[in-house]
Amino acid sequence: MDFLDRVKIEVRKQKITQEWLAEKAGISYSTFKGWKSKGRVPNVYQAVDIAKILGTSVEYLVTGSSGGKSDQRIKIERFIDLLSDSEIERAQIILEASFPNKKVGWSEGSAM
Repeated sequence: MDFLDRVKIEVRKQKITQEWLAEKAGISYSTFKGWKSKGRVPNVYQAVDIAKILGTSVEYLVTGSSGGKSDQRIKIERFIDLLSDSEIERAQIILEASFPNKKVGWSEGSAM
C-alpha cells in the first residue's frame, strides 16, 4: 500500500471525493489522477496540504504509521490547530474542570 492508496482510504472514510480533495489542495484533478497512473507522488508541499485537509499526518500517508499517535489524537491536535488563543484557553478550562485529577507539567503563565 502506498501514499495514494492511503489517501483513497481516507477519502472513502471521510465520505469526500478525490475531486473535492484536489480542489481544496489547489491541485488539478487531472494531476491528482495522473500521479497513480504515472507511478508518481505529490511533492512535499502538496503532501502536507493533502494530509492537513484529511486531518492526518504525512507520515501516516507515506508509511502507514502515525508515529505512535492514534488517529484520534492526530485529529484532536489538528482541531486544536484551528482554534484561536481564546478558544484554546476556554478548552483548557473545560478540560481541567472535567479531569481534575490530571496534572499538566506547566504552571499558569509559563510557556507550554
